[in-house]
Amino acid sequence: MENLDVMQYAVRYNAFLYSQIESSAANLPRDAVCLDHGAGRGRFLSMAKAIFGKMYAVEIDANYMIELSGLGAVVTNDLSGIPDNSIDVAWSFNVLEHIEDDQQTLKQLVRALKPGGRLVVFVPAFDCIYSKMDERVGHLRRYTLDDLFKKVTIAGAFVESTRYVDSLGFLAAWLYRITGGTGSLTENSIKLYDGMVFPLSQKLDLLTSCCFGKNVLLHATKRC
Repeated sequence: MENLDVMQYAVRYNAFLYSQIESSAANLPRDAVCLDHGAGRGRFLSMAKAIFGKMYAVEIDANYMIELSGLGAVVTNDLSGIPDNSIDVAWSFNVLEHIEDDQQTLKQLVRALKPGGRLVVFVPAFDCIYSKMDERVGHLRRYTLDDLFKKVTIAGAFVESTRYVDSLGFLAAWLYRITGGTGSLTENSIKLYDGMVFPLSQKLDLLTSCCFGKNVLLHATKRC
């Protein structure tokens, strides 16, 4: 099973990410418009369709595009297909690290937002834990808080918050790197981590989110 597919078993992890969408959509009208950048098989759009009136999805995999259309999303393989100033909430979860020109991609995401529209970005953190798993899934880089803050600001958005997420995941990734892991994820390993480690990591993050974690989470708004 591919790493993307096996992540369906990360129930708590996915719920955490979806909660970031929900919080960004708070107080928006029911006809609000969302954009999932790198939508995959529509894991988050399938949940988000209950709170948005219209959904856009950007995805380059032709088979996934068909599945996304089945969810009722307007699907395109490039951000250039998204109209200017049309999106209330956009999210990009674990996508920017795959893209050569991530700065231009962020500019395109901000372009698509309405003035005051909200952007949520979630990316892997710290090159020091870059491993065979990153290579296997095509990661070009990992980020720091400062890296992502600067890129999003240059793109034309106001950063409201940024923090590290999954402190125990950072330690696990470091061990994975030094022990030479193969880069493969399994259903059992994901369920174990999601059920036992990630909940503890969320508690520890209350103390460590300014310093380290496996990922960076950022919330921003488009300047009016």
